[in-house]
Amino acid sequence: MLVERRATGGQAGQSSRIENYLGFPDGVSGAQLTDRARRQATKFGAELLSTREVVGLSAAGSARLLRFDDGSEIAAHTVVLATGVSYRVLDAPGLSDFSGRGVFYGSTATEAPSCVDQDVSASPATGWC
Repeated sequence: MLVERRATGGQAGQSSRIENYLGFPDGVSGAQLTDRARRQATKFGAELLSTREVVGLSAAGSARLLRFDDGSEIAAHTVVLATGVSYRVLDAPGLSDFSGRGVFYGSTATEAPSCVDQDVSASPATGWC
């Protein structure tokens, strides 16, 4: 069982282009990668629950109970928590229009060469922008 609070794939599913993922030398869109992952998971028998939020986890003998925000529960023998990531974003008018197209909320040193002779700013509170 795969439970997603928002949409399948999390942050990766929202990415316009992923160029550093193994097996995709020319890059892949987040939507393409998410679709492939979903199809592969269902091929091997996984069930997917989207837009469900887990609010509790408890032991019941050898099983683990996941409790959802609507009060329902499911039992599992094994639970893997992949909590994902959520960035704090700058609160500036119109900035969301440029997210992923010049405004990014995460960066590594390997991206520095692509910023040569460009204006770049960073803040511990907001990340790269």
